[in-house]
Amino acid sequence: MTKPLTSQNSVTELLRRVPAFERARSNDQSFMSHEDDSPYLVFGDFGLFLLKYLKDRSYDLRDETLLRAAFDLLDEMLTSTDLELINLAQVGVIEVLSDSQDVLRVATSYLSQRGKAEVERFMR
Repeated sequence: MTKPLTSQNSVTELLRRVPAFERARSNDQSFMSHEDDSPYLVFGDFGLFLLKYLKDRSYDLRDETLLRAAFDLLDEMLTSTDLELINLAQVGVIEVLSDSQDVLRVATSYLSQRGKAEVERFMR
């Protein structure tokens, strides 16, 4: 069972819910947040991780678990009443993903209607 997401536990929940990112970040010192759990650094790295992952196009249906976990978390953040969580998702991840319209299109396909609406509102 997942814990309720808050701005205070967002990094812990990200690392718990998306273990592939947690492993990559732990093993790769080039991540800006490698040993720093500052939320904007961690979520910025998460955005770069997803951007690279989706740009490589080497993923397949076996990776559905990773993508579902990542975008379920982002959807929860984007549709939260916690303005800090919304901003963290927008600035840390969505802004990074928007570097590629193809990636952003894939990303938003995993979001709820409310999540998609928040991304569209942010991108205006």
